[in-house]
Amino acid sequence: MQGDSAESEAPAASPPAPQSSAPAEQSPAAVALDVAINHPWTPFAYWDTDACGVVKAAKEDGGSADRQAPANIDTAEQVAILQAQALKDPDAFVINTIDPDGMRQEIESLIGQGKLVVTVAEDTKFDGQVTNIISDQREAGKLALETLSDAMGG
Repeated sequence: MQGDSAESEAPAASPPAPQSSAPAEQSPAAVALDVAINHPWTPFAYWDTDACGVVKAAKEDGGSADRQAPANIDTAEQVAILQAQALKDPDAFVINTIDPDGMRQEIESLIGQGKLVVTVAEDTKFDGQVTNIISDQREAGKLALETLSDAMGG
């Protein structure tokens, strides 16, 4: 019976291009990290912007990102989530604190364990953290208004 195998029926084709196990958009100095993202409040989309950036970059570099946040603005709930995330043993943490002092013990513990910690959105400093990333929203608003005024000839 003719055509018993898929090979005999398939048209001749070029061999497939070699597949790389690295993500296509991986930056040259990228390191694949498993990152825990801890934000202050789930229903507030404002926090999603930096979280989305972390998730995208982690995936592009071959890592992963786990974003979690409390359902309410509640420091104790945020601490509990951070503790649960720490049990999963990620390489790094991106943390936007509701209350920096209320999370101090947990964050300092992570740093003491050699975890990489970046804090965002609040002027938060912990000895040993990688960095703190903040923006001045009032200054950004002022600059936007000045730019619009200039565009209108004012």
